[in-house]
Amino acid sequence: MTLAAALQAHKAAPQRGPRCKVCVILGTLNAKDRAALDAAMADASFTSVAISAALQAEGYDIGPQPLQRHRRGDCRGV
Repeated sequence: MTLAAALQAHKAAPQRGPRCKVCVILGTLNAKDRAALDAAMADASFTSVAISAALQAEGYDIGPQPLQRHRRGDCRGV
């Protein structure tokens, strides 16, 4: 198999498992809060721990690891 074929096969592979927690949360937010979370996620001065703490203070059950995966683009559901 060539590298090009392997990459294409990986791209076409279906996602397994539950959706990304961050993606789920983003889908529940109003436009202002979603924009604020998107901006914080894109800003390297906000740590995933700090974002997690802010979300937890608002009642969301999320730790820093799902935020880190989402920021890297390694989540399921982007």
